Amino acid sequence: MIKSIKYLILISIIVSCDRNNNEPESLTSLLRPNFEFSQDLFDCNLNENISSLRLETFFSNFLTNTDFNSQSIDLKILFPINSDEINNFILMFSSDKKAVDVANFISSLQSSNFNNLAYCKYAINQNDGINAVSNLDFDDYDSLIVEILKCSYAEGYNFGSFKISLERFFSEIRNLKIKYSAQLVEDTFNKSNFIWINYFADENYKDNISQVWTESMLSLDIQKEFQANALCFESRSYKAFTLI
Repeated sequence: MIKSIKYLILISIIVSCDRNNNEPESLTSLLRPNFEFSQDLFDCNLNENISSLRLETFFSNFLTNTDFNSQSIDLKILFPINSDEINNFILMFSSDKKAVDVANFISSLQSSNFNNLAYCKYAINQNDGINAVSNLDFDDYDSLIVEILKCSYAEGYNFGSFKISLERFFSEIRNLKIKYSAQLVEDTFNKSNFIWINYFADENYKDNISQVWTESMLSLDIQKEFQANALCFESRSYKAFTLI
């Protein structure tokens, strides 16, 4: 069920605008994000009797023996948290707006009999994204906690209308030196929908960040701005490993 955001960081970080903003929608709709990359998320399921160890071994061999331009692709594999058995996972591709590179990589996977291990829904949509907050150096960590939220702008609002609120939030996160990064990825087919992706270094991120954030004098004001204007209808957490 679609619900309003109650907490800014503990459960999700959803972007929105101040409803007292009197700037006409026709003007704010002209403001567009300066997109930095394109992203594709592929849902995958392990085939019967295939273990996560076999999956790990496959990727280790595949990446060692396959020649491709790694500078244009970032690939992470995401496993759901709080799951006793790993039956499904996500392949997260971030590319330099080059769908052909993603397609070539998938073709190489299939040529290496990856389909014998898992079934994936390959739909290359190249959703445009921005690095909203970058307070984590991913190379410093063997794994990360990733929270993916499917969200939508409030009716009548868009990226341009909530840009100022976003900048206040991002500035405070940086001032507090919170170990946290986030990306906003816009839906290619419906610009009113977007995915918000949180990256945390620690599995105890909710407690750690909550304590730091709530001690900030600006946090309540920023939270109120966000609470009133954004909807999120799905939130899932994963443990992510960088493959490329």
